[in-house]
Amino acid sequence: MFSTVSHIENTYENGFGYYLASILYEAFDNNYNNAFVSIKSAKRLLPDNPYVLSTYQQMQKGFDGGSAYQKNKGRLVVLYEQGFVEPKSAFKLPLFLGKLGLQEIAVPYYSSSYTLLPAQSVYISKGKPKKQIVAKGQTALLVNTTAMATKSLTEEYSVIITREVIRLVVKSLATLEASNQAGGWGTLVGSIYSFVTAQADQRSWLLLPNNIQLYEQQLAKGDYQLDIGAKSHSFIIKPAQTTLVWMVNMGGFNKVYVFEL
Repeated sequence: MFSTVSHIENTYENGFGYYLASILYEAFDNNYNNAFVSIKSAKRLLPDNPYVLSTYQQMQKGFDGGSAYQKNKGRLVVLYEQGFVEPKSAFKLPLFLGKLGLQEIAVPYYSSSYTLLPAQSVYISKGKPKKQIVAKGQTALLVNTTAMATKSLTEEYSVIITREVIRLVVKSLATLEASNQAGGWGTLVGSIYSFVTAQADQRSWLLLPNNIQLYEQQLAKGDYQLDIGAKSHSFIIKPAQTTLVWMVNMGGFNKVYVFEL
C-alpha cells in the first residue's frame, strides 16, 4: 500500500484542485498571475495529461500579455466524476500473549489491486435536426481519488497503530483481571471479548468518486451537444469565456451542472 502511493507527495495536493483554481482565477481575476501559477502546479502533478498541458499553454499566453483563447472561440471544460472510491478493508492479527490469552489487533488498509475506472469517449456535435460531430476525443485522468484516500491512510498509520496498541493494553489488563478472579474461564471470556470487539476503523471517503476525468476543447460560439458515458447534454459556447460542464455519474446518482464563467 505504501509503495502504491509513494509518488504522491501529500494528501492535499492534487491536479484537480489546481486545474479548477486556474480556470476560476482566469474567469474572475483581472490578471493571469494566479491562474498561471495554479496551472503550473497542475502541470507538475499531471505531466501526462494533454488537456492540462493545453491549458498551461493557453494561460501562459495570457500571462505574457496575450489571450488565453483562440480568436472568436470559447473554452469547453468537462469534469466527469465516475463511480465510488474504493472502500477500506481490515486486516486482523491474532496475538497469543501467554497468561493474557489470545488478543487481536485490527488495522484498516486499501487494496493495491483496486479498479480504476477507465477514460470516457467524448463527442461534441452541432446542428439541428441533423447533427454533425465537430470534435471528439477521450477524457484524461485528473485525479485518482482512491490513491489520495490511500495516501491519507498511510499518513495516519502511526496514530492508528498507537491507538490499537493502547486498546490492546487496556483489553489485556481487563483479561488479566478476569483471569485472576475466575481462573481459566476468565481468560477464555477475555479472549472471546477481544476477538468480538476488535474492529478496524473502516470509515473512509466513501461518498467521493472513483476518479475525476477531464476533457477540454476550444470551440466557435454557438449551441452544442455533449455526449459522454451514454449521457447527452446541451451547452452554449461564448467567445473568450469558459463553459464548465460538471457531470456526476456515481451509481444511481446522475447530475449535470453547467457554469458559464
